[in-house]
Amino acid sequence: MLSVRMRAALEQLAKIEPRLGGSVATAAFTIRHGIAPNWLGSSGPVSVEAAMLDTASLARIAGKGIAVAWIPRPEILAELISAHETEVFLRVTDREQDILDDCDRVAMEAQRGTVGEQAHLLRQAIAAARQRHYSAAQALATNILDTTLRVACPLGVWQGYRPLREAIEELRRHHTWRRLRTGLALAPLLLALDSFDGAAGAVPGHYNRHATVHAAGTVQYTRQNTITAIMAASSAIREAHAMSIPHAQ
Repeated sequence: MLSVRMRAALEQLAKIEPRLGGSVATAAFTIRHGIAPNWLGSSGPVSVEAAMLDTASLARIAGKGIAVAWIPRPEILAELISAHETEVFLRVTDREQDILDDCDRVAMEAQRGTVGEQAHLLRQAIAAARQRHYSAAQALATNILDTTLRVACPLGVWQGYRPLREAIEELRRHHTWRRLRTGLALAPLLLALDSFDGAAGAVPGHYNRHATVHAAGTVQYTRQNTITAIMAASSAIREAHAMSIPHAQ
């Protein structure tokens, strides 16, 4: 049941922000299911300022392959958004330990549920990264991500990489706030799931699932790609958990 203060805040938000749906009930549903907690800045009562999300900036960071939904914490996300285009990944590695803490937290939240086994393994990948076993951590995180998408894809029954990319692109083009969190949780996967079979072309320097599997080497296996992979897996696992067990959010 909504508190008087929360209801008053939602009434104000619903009046000035049409994307929330126009009513208190719809606004509450949208905030719960369409907005990730790390976008609000705190766990306290929703404020008007907190809910006026810079969705374009979130999409820009996600477009670089960096997770923005569920993790990282609000202050790190703000740093990524304000960083110069050439320095975004430097911010990721600079805040590596804090980001790994955030990933571990969401993995713990998802350990009881449909993706519980994958969440448990993700914590092992995070532990490996903490010990600077980056290649091992990247390989494990990649397999975890792949398995999560196959057993509990937030967009429905697994049909393959191409349909998944098409579905994510569709959310990007026609997103509503009710699907905003899901769309942005999966948006980093567009780069990660780019086709690469190792037979032709240069090995991509950015994190890529196919290159991690088919082109193991120093180009693909890097500290930066490891943290990116763990973030992508963490965001996808937490979203899958939230979609499969709504009350667990």
